[in-house]
Formats: sequence, structure tokens, C-alpha cells
Amino acid sequence: MFYYNFFILILVTSKIKIEIKIFIRQCLIIINSGRMSVESLPQYPNLFTLSNDELKEIETDCIKNGHLDPKISLLDQISQDAQILLANKISKEDIYINHRNMNLKFNNLDKFDAYTTTDHGEHHKDLLRGLPVNFGKNWCNRNTVTNEIELNGQKLRITRCVWGGAEECSIEKHFSKKYNGYDRGDRDWFVTNLTTNEQIWIPDLLPAQVGMFGFFQSPCSPYRIDPIKYINVMGINGPITPLPIIKTIVWSFPSGPMKKESWLSGATIIKEEKNDLYDATLVQKNDKIRMVINFVEHQIKSLIPTTNHIEIFGKPIQLKNIFNYNDYLCYDEYENIKLVEGDDTAKMESKMKPECIIC
Repeated sequence: MFYYNFFILILVTSKIKIEIKIFIRQCLIIINSGRMSVESLPQYPNLFTLSNDELKEIETDCIKNGHLDPKISLLDQISQDAQILLANKISKEDIYINHRNMNLKFNNLDKFDAYTTTDHGEHHKDLLRGLPVNFGKNWCNRNTVTNEIELNGQKLRITRCVWGGAEECSIEKHFSKKYNGYDRGDRDWFVTNLTTNEQIWIPDLLPAQVGMFGFFQSPCSPYRIDPIKYINVMGINGPITPLPIIKTIVWSFPSGPMKKESWLSGATIIKEEKNDLYDATLVQKNDKIRMVINFVEHQIKSLIPTTNHIEIFGKPIQLKNIFNYNDYLCYDEYENIKLVEGDDTAKMESKMKPECIIC
């Protein structure tokens, strides 16, 4: 994954500077803000239509990873939990949509410390202490961020931990060669309902796994989400409507630095642009549109006091995230998602201060 490779590059470079540490913090806040948590889920075959042989193969993998109790079939486990959803007049998709809504509000709206005079402090510590033995073994905590949101009429304090490792969905892995755990399994959400004081740990993989397959995992799995507890903490009283969003395509945070010829290897050049500010090349590599660019340091830094954005090849970049002027950086197209309800991300940057550990 991009951010992992970027951290490795930072570690091995011989010219580590304080500015890069600042960049890491800014980078983590945005890059770790969503990924698949806010995107549409891929479509896979209905498990109830598969052959017995194919189901057995999937079940074997689920049991091996500790997600399914060997005493119950995968379809029976899904059916049992489906009855709970039915009794609450919601579908498996509603669980994922609610998680998506939670993620969007967490990353876009500034409600931090807005709902209570009580200092809930590190509310997630009790949940962390209750995590399974050997949880995240050999993983490192990339960042831990806390915010408060209002969702389904509930006031929730949420702490999100992003890890240098990921739990994989055995079912999706069976169907997709492109899938890997980092798509939606590298973070955990610790949620406290500030009215009821009920708490729940939500492994990020689970709402997506439920949305795709209806699989909450078995009670023997340490990663299982109890559907009743989830419904209660989240205040779900019926079908969930996706929050209205605004999507724009922007340039991502940069990766690199590398020599220009290295970035261009195997790529098709679409357009080139050179001026007093930068030397930029727009390319296509495989199915990705990328921008390879070298910035003129004194020219860019003269702009920063008055603006943080410039537009290159029709898409904006943030000047404060440029961390190298000697070689070429690479930007990918990135789908920026904001809530119609509002955007407080600028204010949140100073409040949502992640603890960042690289190992």
C-alpha cells in the first residue's frame, strides 16, 4: 500500500527532517480517514447459491482464521444473525451504511468535546484492554484519533486506531484476487454512547463483511460484532439512509521522492507542463492516472503565506504537503468525499491529534 511504502522510504532516507514528521501527521489524518469505509462495496455471488463444494472451501478458510465456529455451517450462522436484523426491521446493508455514515461524520464534522461537560478521557482504554490475546501481534499503531459525532440521534465518542497490519475476510479473499486486508481491515473503532455509556469495539472489517455477506462471524470469534449490541449503541431504529455527499477528484498526498525516469518507467505520457513553479508530467500506468512532478522550492514557498492550493492538470494540490524539492514526487488521482451537511476538516486538523508510531 502507498502509505506503508512511503513510511519505508522515510525510514531509509538519509535526510530525515523535522518537516517530514509534520508531514506524516498531516498525511495520516487524511490518508487514514476512510478508504473502503466510505466507498461502495464490491458485489460478490450470493453465498446461498454456491455449490456445497465451494461453500466447504470457504468454510474451511473461515474456521482456520477463527471466524467461524466449526460446529455450525456458514449459512446457518448467517441465517441466525439475519433473524436478529429482521426483528429490528433492518438489512445487512444497513449495518454497512451506518458504518459508512459514522466514518464520514467522524472525518468531516467538528463535534469534539461538544456534547458533554464530563471528561470521558481515554474512553477506549477499557475496550483496548479487552481485546483478544495476541491481537495485532507484530503490528504497530500508526495513529489513534478521537472525535465525537451525532448519529441516529445518539451522541457518540469514537476513537479510531489505525494499525500497520490488517485482518482479512476469508470469504472476499475466495472471490477476489485483487483484495487484501488493507482495503478495510487495518483499523478499529472504539465507540461510547455518551447517553447510555454503552461501549462497543468495531473491527473495520466487520461492517463491510456484514454488508457483503451478512456474516458477523461466530460468537467464538474474538472479532465478532454482536448485532444486538451494535444496534443498541448506534441507536438504529430502522433502515439507514446514506448521508448525502459531494465527490471531487483531487491529487492525493505525494509519494516518493524518486528520479523522474523511475516514475515514468512503463507509463504512457499524456501531457507535460513546465513553468516557474514546477516540471510536471501527466501519465497513465496500468489503470491509474498519475502526475509526476518536481517543484521549484523558492517559488512554491513564496506562495505558501498567501495560499495553500494550486491547480495542476485541472486538479488541486496542497502546497503544505510538498516534502521534497530535489527529486520527483508522484500524485495519484484521489476521490475526495465531503458531507453536504458541512466540512469542518480544517478546524479538526488542530484538534484531532494522532499519536503516530512507526516501527
